[in-house]
Amino acid sequence: MTRVRLWIAVGASALALLAPAGCGRPNLPKSRPEESEAPAAPLSTRMESPIIKVSDPQGGWTFEARAKTGEAAGQEGPFQLSEATGEYRQRGQPPVLMAADRVLVDKQAERVELQGAVRIERAGILVEGEHVAYDLKAGKVIASAGTKCTLTPGNTGQEQRPVTVDKEEKQ
Repeated sequence: MTRVRLWIAVGASALALLAPAGCGRPNLPKSRPEESEAPAAPLSTRMESPIIKVSDPQGGWTFEARAKTGEAAGQEGPFQLSEATGEYRQRGQPPVLMAADRVLVDKQAERVELQGAVRIERAGILVEGEHVAYDLKAGKVIASAGTKCTLTPGNTGQEQRPVTVDKEEKQ
């Protein structure tokens, strides 16, 4: 009996010494998978000479941008382009040509933000400014203060129509 007791006493001492080091315990995960942290956001992808295409699901319009360099947060963007040009085509209309130092293409919002030396041209109409947005779904320019619009009569490539400009009156 004495031998057995000694072995148990030595065994218990060994376990007492090894336990703080993590030995002898089952190797359990610290948390359950459903309690783990959310996955990290995808890293930005840098691109050389990217071509970004966006189109209307019903086929009414398409937009294509080309740039010197670009970055994307994910496969569907948004895309940040530098030294970019773009072309918007709407069925039955002349193309809208765009150029800017920086362009943000948001496919989800169907919107293009242009910044720095912005030029947008369509059939005799030229819009120039430092910050201009283009709503792809509506086919409309959204311009900030100080944006210049030049109309060149006779250079529209289609039937001449009078141009009306709405302006907000100050109260």
